[in-house]
Amino acid sequence: MLSDADPTPEREHESSWDAETLLLNTVRGRALEAGFILLGNVVDNSSATHGQLKAEVFATLQSRISSSNEPSVLLRSSAGHFFNTLLAARPEEATAMAERLFPTDDATWSERVEAWWLYLKWNRPWARAFPVLISQYQLTARKIPEVDPKLLEHYAEHIVWLAVWGMISPTSEDGLLERFVSAAPLSTREHALADVGRALHHTSGVFDDEWATDELLEVLTLTDGRIDWDHEVIKKLAQGAATRPTKVAACLESW
Repeated sequence: MLSDADPTPEREHESSWDAETLLLNTVRGRALEAGFILLGNVVDNSSATHGQLKAEVFATLQSRISSSNEPSVLLRSSAGHFFNTLLAARPEEATAMAERLFPTDDATWSERVEAWWLYLKWNRPWARAFPVLISQYQLTARKIPEVDPKLLEHYAEHIVWLAVWGMISPTSEDGLLERFVSAAPLSTREHALADVGRALHHTSGVFDDEWATDELLEVLTLTDGRIDWDHEVIKKLAQGAATRPTKVAACLESW
């Protein structure tokens, strides 16, 4: 099935499909997807039988990154969606693949950016992947003013979570957070913080209540009382009114 004619170059060029759509609606695309899913299912199995299967599946998928084996640029790009699976299965080989799969400079950006977008869209930042892909993160940071908004939003989510997990900081040598804050549009920075907010929304005990109330008061002061999800914040404040009445009242007055 990986050698099937579908999609033909004519079909790919005539359609307005992106890599995801082509992956799901063509014979070779579905065969590739099945291969990546199979690899993901055996990646953590250490038995000899599964080890051999993992090696064979990885080698087959690796070969599809080459234009001589897979003529479709978009289908080659689809490997970006599953790159963390490739990295977990065969770290050294996947690291080498990253240089051929993802953009490394301005010259390779236009042809390979679809693979990078798929990676950012479908994968959370990962400590093992970050040093492998640092050059792609930095290239995107440099190109922020010209990056497609759909890619930039997913990139923003990665940057903010890398910061939350302590992998980057305002003073780290990579310069990623500093560049993002200075170059990204306000709406994109807002989107990044909202992504963290949504993740923390249903958690409890993540932050000390006293500290959180102090931070809220500072934010309300800085923003002239403007804050998102105010109805949920009010609920949280109400829960602490009995133990922190003065600070809760100050927050309400600043609204």
